[in-house]
Amino acid sequence: MSSRLARTLTGLVLAGLLLVVWTRPYLRAIPYADSLPLLAGAVFAWWIGRPWCAQERDEKAPAGLLVAGLLVFVAGLIGQLLVLLAAGWSLLLYAWVSHYWGRPRYGPQWLLLVFFSFPWLAVDFSALGWWFRLTGARVTEWFFGGLGFSILRDGTMLNLHGLPIAIEPACAGMNLLPALLLAGTAVGLLALGGTNRFWFFLLLLPALAWLANTVRIVVISAVALTWGATFASGFFHTWGALLVLGAMFCGCLVLARVFQTKTAAALHE
Repeated sequence: MSSRLARTLTGLVLAGLLLVVWTRPYLRAIPYADSLPLLAGAVFAWWIGRPWCAQERDEKAPAGLLVAGLLVFVAGLIGQLLVLLAAGWSLLLYAWVSHYWGRPRYGPQWLLLVFFSFPWLAVDFSALGWWFRLTGARVTEWFFGGLGFSILRDGTMLNLHGLPIAIEPACAGMNLLPALLLAGTAVGLLALGGTNRFWFFLLLLPALAWLANTVRIVVISAVALTWGATFASGFFHTWGALLVLGAMFCGCLVLARVFQTKTAAALHE
C-alpha cells in the first residue's frame, strides 16, 4: 500500500472516530452555541503547527502512541467519559500527523490545542461550575459586606440590600473556562512554546478564569443594585460576559509576556 493511500485511509478512520465522539448522547445536553467557539481549536492547531509538509514514509507509525490512543479512546467509550475520548482521539491524531506530515511545531504541547477543542469540561466536570458559583457568591458576600452593605447569602442565593440575586448556572463560568484554556494555550505556545515555562503558564489559566468570573459576578451584582435587576440580567449580562472574555484574553497576553520576559532574562544570564 502506498504511503499516500495509507495516509488517506487512516485519515478517514480518524474522521470516523471523531464523528463517534461528537454523536455521543450526552453531548446533546450541551447547547450548540457553547461548543461553537471551541471549533477555533482546529484553526489554532493548523496555524500554530505549521509548516505542514506531506512525507512519503514506508516505516510503520509510532506504535506506542497508537496503542495508548486506542486504549484511552476505548476506555472513554466504555466509561462514557468525554475527557478520555478527547484524549484518546488527540493522541491518535498526533501519531497520524507526526507520521505523515512531520512532527508539529512545539511537539506534544501542540496536542493540547486539539484536546481543549472538546467540551469535556462542561460534560464531565459540571460540578466545577457549582464551585465557581459558590465561591463567587462567597467573594461577593465578603466584598459588599466589607463595604458596609446589608447582605445575606444562602448557597448561591444572595440578598443584597433587600435585592434578591440568584447566581444561576449561566454564571458558572463553564463557557469561559474552556474558551480561556483554548485561547490561552494558543497564546502560550506562541510566546512560550517549547519551554518548560509554558506548563507553569498553563496552570495559571484556571485561576485567571475563576478570578474573571468572580469579578463578573461582583460587577453584575453592583449593576443590579444601582440600575435594577432587569438591566443587569438582560443587556449587561450578555455584554458583560463578552467584556470578561476580552479581559481574560488580555490577561493571558500580559501573563504570557511576563513569562516570556523572564525566559529571555534567564537565557541571558
